[in-house]
Amino acid sequence: MHDVVIHLGHCNRTRGATGTSGIYQGERRSEQAFVKAVGYPLAEELQRLGIDGVTKLADESLPRCEVFVALHQDGSTSSSARGASVGYPSIGQSATLANLWKANYALQGWPSGFRGDNYTKALRNYYGFRRVHADEKFLVEHGFATNATDQAWMWGNLDKVIRSHVDTLTQWFGVNPTPLPPASQENNMGVRYEVFDDPIAKKAWAMWGPIDKPYVDVYSKYVAGGEIVPKGWYGVRDAVAAGTMIQVG
Repeated sequence: MHDVVIHLGHCNRTRGATGTSGIYQGERRSEQAFVKAVGYPLAEELQRLGIDGVTKLADESLPRCEVFVALHQDGSTSSSARGASVGYPSIGQSATLANLWKANYALQGWPSGFRGDNYTKALRNYYGFRRVHADEKFLVEHGFATNATDQAWMWGNLDKVIRSHVDTLTQWFGVNPTPLPPASQENNMGVRYEVFDDPIAKKAWAMWGPIDKPYVDVYSKYVAGGEIVPKGWYGVRDAVAAGTMIQVG
């Protein structure tokens, strides 16, 4: 069983749902090209870090895995439509994992905010969810290829797009976690977050540094009286499974 299967949305289709496209630096760039530019380096970096990640094209058979993530770009007939979004089925901790990615994407500087989770039928009922046996499943619409601002940021910051996924999956599996951001920092959307001020959070601050609210929402508030991380950091997935975290927010 693989740790991660990375589904390259629409890739290698020449008819039917072939994906969207948009203009970047005067030339048309397809969704298929974008998800390959993200997915292949992502799989290589996960393998380097000891996480077994593999890529699969749109209609290839999907092996069993712990995490299934489908990579996409959104599109609209309106050039003003913008924002990233996630979709997931109501299984396990898929919502927690998807929102962990959103927090990491925002921290990389994503400028256009987020639409509601599962805001379309295609997000809620993605065909790939039915075709794969995975503990957690989610789909990422990184932004609108048909919006000039979104498209310019996505193609101009491929390293940051890839990093958002690397950070999410290493944090999930407990491999080389990135530090949490400073408390009460202002994010790229101008929203200021306050930290939890309680003994359990303070114990966590001593281990990880201050916890900003986007991370508190995603990483969860720790159960009062419980150990924060009994054996050091071991990943969001394991902390949830061990019952040392409950999701809030």
